[in-house]
This record gives sequence, C-alpha cells and structure tokens, in this order.
Amino acid sequence: MEALKEIVAGNVHRRQQPAESPTERARNIKPDELLVNWEAWGIERTWHVLRGTRGQLNAITVPKGMFHRGYFWEIGEYELVCDNEKPGLVYKRDGKDFAAHKDGRILLNRCFSMKKIVLEFIRKAL
Repeated sequence: MEALKEIVAGNVHRRQQPAESPTERARNIKPDELLVNWEAWGIERTWHVLRGTRGQLNAITVPKGMFHRGYFWEIGEYELVCDNEKPGLVYKRDGKDFAAHKDGRILLNRCFSMKKIVLEFIRKAL
C-alpha cells in the first residue's frame, strides 16, 4: 500500500530498463529431450524439477493404452526408501504409483484431463 501511495504522490524514482538484458534467456526445451539425470541427481532435486515442469518435461512415461487415454501424472511427495527398481520407471506397489529413484520413490497421482483427449482427437483428425 505504501508503494502505491508513493506512486500516486509522484515520489518514485524511475529507471529505464537496459536495452540488452544482463541475464541470458533460458533455451526452450524440446519435447523429446530427457533432462532429468535419474542416476546423478538427488531425489529432492529431481522432485523439484518434475514439480516445476509438469506438462513440459517428458521425464516420466504417461499411462498408455485405451483405458488410460486422457490421463497424466501429477507429482506427489517423495519417500526415502531402499528399492531395487530401475530409476525413472513407473511402478505400482501397495496401491501407490511412483517413479523409482536411486534414493527412493517419487509418488504419482493419476489425473484425468478431457483437454488431452480432445487435443489427441484433433491431432489425429488433421
């Protein structure tokens, strides 16, 4: 509120932005790129990347098949457990879906999106 009052009163010093950005822009991620290093990264870093890039990053295989059409994974919490599953693959145990990691499990929730079905239908029609 104080900042707004200062703006209205005309007491704010304006600075012009530089023509060239002092920071480099990040490159665009290509859909076929696998950017998660399941073997080298710790589970917390992997979890943060997956949570922050849901929908853009092709790191976890989505459910396939006719009965899974329109589903996607929502990233849940992670657990530090000792499993022998291959990192990066999806498993189901004790009623929980998870992506295996060398340090544990990243829990997954199966979510439905009608938008995914409609977009898939349109892509096939074109």
